[in-house]
Amino acid sequence: LSPIEPAEDDASNGGNQSLRVLLYATGVFFFLAAVGAYSLIIATNCFTSRFDRPYFKAFKSRIYGAMLVVMSGLMVSAICVLHASLIPYFERANIPDQYGFAAIAIAVGIVEFLLLGLFDIFSPIERVLPVKRQRARGLPESFIKTGIAMGISDPDQSSVRKTVVEDDEGLLWITPGTISYRGDAEDFDVGVGQFVEIERRVDPWSMAALGGVVHTILHVRRGDGSTRRIRFHPYGLWTMRSRAMAADALAEQLTAWYNEAAAALQKETQVRTDLG
Repeated sequence: LSPIEPAEDDASNGGNQSLRVLLYATGVFFFLAAVGAYSLIIATNCFTSRFDRPYFKAFKSRIYGAMLVVMSGLMVSAICVLHASLIPYFERANIPDQYGFAAIAIAVGIVEFLLLGLFDIFSPIERVLPVKRQRARGLPESFIKTGIAMGISDPDQSSVRKTVVEDDEGLLWITPGTISYRGDAEDFDVGVGQFVEIERRVDPWSMAALGGVVHTILHVRRGDGSTRRIRFHPYGLWTMRSRAMAADALAEQLTAWYNEAAAALQKETQVRTDLG
């Protein structure tokens, strides 16, 4: 029997070696495919070319699909490469190959999920699209340059079933006496008299929650006396940590804006009273 055993081991090792080569090749292929797809998505603004009409509703579906394609490619690549690298260790530990593969897939899936909560891989597009849209609408270039890229959403609607939390995206201006927003499908201006309060709240069903983003929610009084809540999402930032800091800075800016505008309005009212 002894002459046969080495032959069986050699055959087994040869089979495993072929499998490892195949896994490495597959991993490299999916990695290059994911990088190529990502480059194409960034270069084409996720296949968005018309900015003379609202684009965001259709864009949300495309960007979600793009994220699935890129992240799935990277996930398959990582699983294949790790599996190929760890096959010898699984053999020495007598761990069945299918169990090792399952453990790798689960670990890679968890890591990828956490990375999605920490990084925004499509931030370059977020900086560009609102500018292109407002430029197509005819806003002056000097005005566009001072705008803050911002997404908005309704905090009264659950984010559980949304592929993209934001309902609209555009540019925000905080000027003395007025907060102005010009978006893809919605515009609004908020004066001091419409301001009610600023609320800070985490959206537990969004990926931003993993990055510690506490959203700024502006309460605005409508013409009929009811109150609208507008949740802001800072755009164009690579990390969720940066988004969290931008959300904090926005809350401070809005608070300072209201305090200064309210003080100016009160002073103006007092002057008119004195003159009267």
